[in-house]
Amino acid sequence: MHAGSKNKRDKGDRDGVNNVTYPKKWKKNFRNFIKDPADLYLILGDNINGSKKDYKLYRDMRLVVNKKKRAALFVKGNHDTDKKYNYLAAKKYYITDKDNWRIIVLDTNETNKITQTQLDWFKEMLNTDKKVLVAMHEPPFVVNSTEPIGEFGPFLEIVKEHENIKYVLSGHSHLSENKTVSGYTPEFITVQPLTLRGSIGKFLKLELE
Repeated sequence: MHAGSKNKRDKGDRDGVNNVTYPKKWKKNFRNFIKDPADLYLILGDNINGSKKDYKLYRDMRLVVNKKKRAALFVKGNHDTDKKYNYLAAKKYYITDKDNWRIIVLDTNETNKITQTQLDWFKEMLNTDKKVLVAMHEPPFVVNSTEPIGEFGPFLEIVKEHENIKYVLSGHSHLSENKTVSGYTPEFITVQPLTLRGSIGKFLKLELE
């Protein structure tokens, strides 16, 4: 969302994206997102813009979710602060099981993106008969390419070994991208921010069977 006190955040064009967001418009668009009926809501990181005291908005996000009585999972992004993050999630990486699916939330803000400790935990959580959806902030592949980002090599080796992983969802690069990669089972999907100019208020819907 890049929620914050600024009216406009302009980082210029990159990766084929006119990279302008409107942090102050987060609440209206987040409410519309939460209002749309779904069994589960995923917010893929950079919940706040990261300016001084934006962390106070974590409480407001949780109030919006609780008021609608929604099940929502938050991912920690590189703009998010440790301060008050417990309003959004008790842990930075965790799982939720829902019907025949396991949702695994990862933290890509550690040493080399994901530490060995978290990777070991990830492998253990993949020990399930359920289908798996992975939610993380930074995507493991270069934008508009199937070239792996170096630090995500160990993560991708684990993904390659587990056919029960059906989706890997990420944010970070401010565009919509859907790719299948030879040798991997899941779809790799990148989702744009709710406050992005040109697609403001838009979000991804997935039907999980």
